[in-house]
Amino acid sequence: MEYKNGCCLLALSDGMGFGARAREESSFAVDILEQFFDAGFDKDTTVKLINSVLLLRGGGADLFTTLDICWLNLHSGDAEFIKIGAVE
Repeated sequence: MEYKNGCCLLALSDGMGFGARAREESSFAVDILEQFFDAGFDKDTTVKLINSVLLLRGGGADLFTTLDICWLNLHSGDAEFIKIGAVE
């Protein structure tokens, strides 16, 4: 997603397992990320909210989703990397 302020958001999500359920969880994580940023939430709040939503939605110990985020300033070239649900 590219924003008017010259920033770009890149995201990669991996749902645990395979098939439709893993794909749905990955899609959900990216969709909710977009919705929080579009609603104007800052990065720190967005990360906390997504983490909470994914934990509540998890459905038990058999379902996890990781989310890797890169917040890129296209003017300065600065990048910030954020990981949710995985080891750094």
